[in-house]
Amino acid sequence: MSAKSAQTIRFLASGNVYFSSHCAVLNLPDKTAPVSSADFEAAVAWVKDHFQIDEDLSGSGEVSACQEPSTFVGQVSRLAEIVQKLAGFYGAAVPGWLEVSSGETVAAFACADQATGQASAALAINILTGMPDSDRDKLAKRLQQALRPWTTPLAKAASARGIPISVVAASERPFLALGHGVKRKVLWKNFTPDTSYIATTLSTRKDMTSRLLREAGLPAPRNVVVSDAQSAVRAAESFGYPVVVKPAATDFGRGVVTDNYNATQVRKAYELAAKYGPVLVEQQITGATHRLLVVHGRCTRVSKFMPASIIGNGLSTVSELVESTNETRTDHLSARGVKIKLDQEALEILNRQGLSLSSVPSKDRVVLLRGNVNRQTGGTAEVVTDIAHPDVCRMAVQTAAVLGIDVAGIDYLTSDITLAPKETGGAICEVNVTPGLISQEEVTLAQIAPFYPRECNGRIPTVCVATKAAHYKNLKNGLRALMGPNVSCSDDVKFWGENQGASLPRRTQAIMADPLASAALITCSSEEFKMFGLGTDRCSLVIIEERVSQEILVALLRISSKIVMPFDLYKDFASEIALAQKIDSIWLFGVNGESPTKDLGGWVQSTGQDRIEINWEGGKNLFVNHASPSLGDQILVAAGTALGVEKDQITNALSQQSAPQSHIPCGARFS
Repeated sequence: MSAKSAQTIRFLASGNVYFSSHCAVLNLPDKTAPVSSADFEAAVAWVKDHFQIDEDLSGSGEVSACQEPSTFVGQVSRLAEIVQKLAGFYGAAVPGWLEVSSGETVAAFACADQATGQASAALAINILTGMPDSDRDKLAKRLQQALRPWTTPLAKAASARGIPISVVAASERPFLALGHGVKRKVLWKNFTPDTSYIATTLSTRKDMTSRLLREAGLPAPRNVVVSDAQSAVRAAESFGYPVVVKPAATDFGRGVVTDNYNATQVRKAYELAAKYGPVLVEQQITGATHRLLVVHGRCTRVSKFMPASIIGNGLSTVSELVESTNETRTDHLSARGVKIKLDQEALEILNRQGLSLSSVPSKDRVVLLRGNVNRQTGGTAEVVTDIAHPDVCRMAVQTAAVLGIDVAGIDYLTSDITLAPKETGGAICEVNVTPGLISQEEVTLAQIAPFYPRECNGRIPTVCVATKAAHYKNLKNGLRALMGPNVSCSDDVKFWGENQGASLPRRTQAIMADPLASAALITCSSEEFKMFGLGTDRCSLVIIEERVSQEILVALLRISSKIVMPFDLYKDFASEIALAQKIDSIWLFGVNGESPTKDLGGWVQSTGQDRIEINWEGGKNLFVNHASPSLGDQILVAAGTALGVEKDQITNALSQQSAPQSHIPCGARFS
């Protein structure tokens, strides 16, 4: 298939006719016959090899009954799903793929967002059609870039808890929003809403950090900011050699040079550090570097850091040993470690050890390649939490409190972590607000748990009404009264400066991002839902006021915890499997004296001019007075009961349903 084929791809927001997640709908009219099973397996093997992952794909989640693609477009969709998973995305937002029954050229697959959908489809087509490897590599990099926000430890930790995620700003270090409405929090890297700007500024300025800690009686070295190489030498001589020369305000150990024993070394170190801004000369602390991780007042991990290094074997050169070490490492921070760079800093440190790239270190000789121990520059770490002295942990907690940091990485140098600081003369050289959380458990503890207790998934009560606009106006007030204060309504959203109405997903996403919203009310027609998707993957309650197709009904059942629907619609589709599977979550209105199955969640019917009967749980019933026989009142009573609302609140909502709307409705908002 040529690159100029008539392929088209469109995207549906989460909560659509195919999946609960965002998805791509792919049409490839130029090719229908699938490639052979052997060719498809070879394509999967290439993806596994390229991403260096060998995952079990059997648990692919929500997929169609057709487990193996029967068309080429189905194979592309299946491979696009596999590609996303092997590129690092394992979240609940990739449940599967399916071949659309309307033709042999259309299929759909779930994706994180539009960018990942486009990239994964392009890569899948490239692999299955045998395009050049150079193009394939470019497409693989494009996919990894698109997936970056969704493959961060934070995104994975939130997904594991069922917390909704949205990308506020995609970049190398993306801003992510977790949760909806009043539960929404925006996080960046290891920064949380509790990380203050003051704490960040103080910890970035290493001279300020040291002074604050010393004044609080905590062990920290003396240091001074210098303006030139000669000033650096004078400072070093006043402190006494050896000294550390480093940038005054950088991260990741950039430009740090330790073990400066004379004026010549200090001058060279100054020139290197000056590339990163103002330079600091500091007393050198004796001992190994340990990272003390403090999370919300608790020292949760102690790690011993080692600088980037190699071990000689008596046969290989330094250059060959580095190359061999890097074979098991990655370009970015990972559990396998970051590749060691042989740059000018590495050459200078080799020179201090009397070595060069062509030198052959003796067997078991440890050769240093960095003056810092940062993992971002090739350093390694060993967890020693169990043997750390309690006073070390208390010192770490006090340090974070002095600077006002919620999640801190404290670099502590000591000759023996099992002893108290007073016994070893150990001291703190740096404090970081982005400490490099190394596991999903740590991310959950530091960035998820403080804002989302275990029983909280970050969601607010959300009701969707599939209705005709003319009918909904009379229902809206009553629903808002049922749902409580601060209900944000999708039909109240106005985007400033835009004359045309916004799409359904955009309106939905706007109210979900409203930090004042304690509940969300979404309205849509079945046509809008089918064309665009809803914009959220889950609703507390779906109300179907109008007749809908089987396709729409099944899709709404998929995303709803409870559903209110007309009795006539229920009878039309009573044999539908999806409906039978959620029978105890269904509430009916418009029953009119008939007796639906007792397995239902419940049903309501009018029994007179001013009374509605509620039936649920195998024969229980309750009457709501001062209710008209209208379908609108029946819907409101069914919705309130399904949501677990008290009878008095339902009665109040009925009175609100007929009241005129206020001049500025509750939840009205402008974006």
